Amino acid sequence: MMLLRSARSRSSRTVLAALAVAAIVLGTGVASPAATSGEGEPEAARAKSSARWTKVATEQFAGPLDSSRWAPFQGVPGCCSDTVWSPTQVKASDGVLTLRNNPVAGTWLSGGVGSWNWPDATRQYGRWDARIRLDAGEGISATALLFPREGWPPELNFFEIFETWGARSQSMVTTHWLDGGKHAVSQQTVEGDFRRWHVFSIRWTADRLVYVIDGKVVQVETDPARIPDEPMWVGFQTHAHRDANGRMPQLPAGRKSVRMQVDWLKVFAPAA
Repeated sequence: MMLLRSARSRSSRTVLAALAVAAIVLGTGVASPAATSGEGEPEAARAKSSARWTKVATEQFAGPLDSSRWAPFQGVPGCCSDTVWSPTQVKASDGVLTLRNNPVAGTWLSGGVGSWNWPDATRQYGRWDARIRLDAGEGISATALLFPREGWPPELNFFEIFETWGARSQSMVTTHWLDGGKHAVSQQTVEGDFRRWHVFSIRWTADRLVYVIDGKVVQVETDPARIPDEPMWVGFQTHAHRDANGRMPQLPAGRKSVRMQVDWLKVFAPAA
């Protein structure tokens, strides 16, 4: 069972200027919030029928990491100064991308990759589907996102788990945009077991953003101010954080790292 609930930030990184709210208990999988269009038709139904897609790329992460497609992140993240991104924390092998988080010589290192060198995965409008899981572990956050080549926002997080959600029983989708020159966000939280594999999808056309988990719509954005109009690349990234008392994470018993794993990525263009 999964539950859609009101979004509440548990991270000082995120400013909630606008919230997308719902409270729907789901029998199986994930259902859409009860959003409606101007014509009164449920947005979920319109989202499913409003676009058709042509697959343009697939990444199976057979290994090693394809440097013509992916660039590992390096340095201190702008969002998260308690960790350092290092290429040593990134591995693609046996059909899985693994991004590790663990201390090395007293410094927490984290993994992240971006597709800005891969034209098929860096585009204006399209659909990105990825099968993702995240190890349990307090103090470690992770996201799959679309990000622009220059400037910020926009940013579209189609998978996001905060560091305070160590049990991985919640995930979130987030839209970042500028509202009168100020950063604004819309967020939707979904409850489930995200230590297990799930398929997360962002479907972006000129008139809407549709966030989908395991084939079910969880959030739809139709406000033109929230819909990017520039090319964006896809990335997967993790971070380590201090807690409210200033303490860095402790690795779960018996574990050498906390891992975000991606089984595959599929990229689609809107059909002509």
